[in-house]
Amino acid sequence: MPTLRRKVADLDSRFVTISSYNGEEFDLAIKFGSGVPKMIVPLNSTAHLNRLCHGGWKVGESIRLGMNDRGVWIDLILEKERPELRTEGKVIGIDRGFRKAFVTSDEQEIGADLPDLIKQKDKRSKTSHHHVRTELFRALKQLRLDGVKTVVLEDLRYIKRGTRGKFSRHVNRLLSFWSTARAVERLRQRCEELGISVIIVSPYKTSQRCSLCGKIDSKNRKGEKFQCVRYGYEDCADHNAAENLEFLGLAGIYSFRLLQTS
Repeated sequence: MPTLRRKVADLDSRFVTISSYNGEEFDLAIKFGSGVPKMIVPLNSTAHLNRLCHGGWKVGESIRLGMNDRGVWIDLILEKERPELRTEGKVIGIDRGFRKAFVTSDEQEIGADLPDLIKQKDKRSKTSHHHVRTELFRALKQLRLDGVKTVVLEDLRYIKRGTRGKFSRHVNRLLSFWSTARAVERLRQRCEELGISVIIVSPYKTSQRCSLCGKIDSKNRKGEKFQCVRYGYEDCADHNAAENLEFLGLAGIYSFRLLQTS
């Protein structure tokens, strides 16, 4: 049997109306009108939807209607007024590692237990990536952002460019499972909801620079351990890199390369 091609359409208030349901069994009703067959789809609010609504979100006037091999599905589109950007608070750097998804300059670790979960999963399983990504997004909710006005992230879009053969199969698998772009997009969404600015900087030498004295040397980092060859300062390599990102954000500098050439 041939696979049904996935089809998706966004329908706004010209085609659908979302309102309370005139009955006792359901909470909402989606009424289809102009341009599509007239029908009413009743639905109940879920615990997740109720939490979002209590957090200031509201059900919009549009829906996303789709169809795949499993049938027809409907996504509600939620809306929330964008808050003003915070003008007071601290700046934190967030390093994205291979064994820990996120490490912050204020010593938070996100997703440290996920590599063990990845090892248990079959790479060819259709549900593996979805499950790990779901767990990563759940872990991201634990990131404390109270009192933070700016988050500084590395630009890792080209992390694997020109490095063919340099990453082990284990690291490649972690990078694949991390779904880095999606995780960062989820973090961006959370920051936007809270009024936190996001700054993207270059990863150039952030893992080799000593955040204490500024010495840049490839010998400073050995795996997950960082030890400055100049003064012997020791730290977790990911935390040291996060502190360097915080420095770039505070200084308003995109890359340490600019400091070396100035």
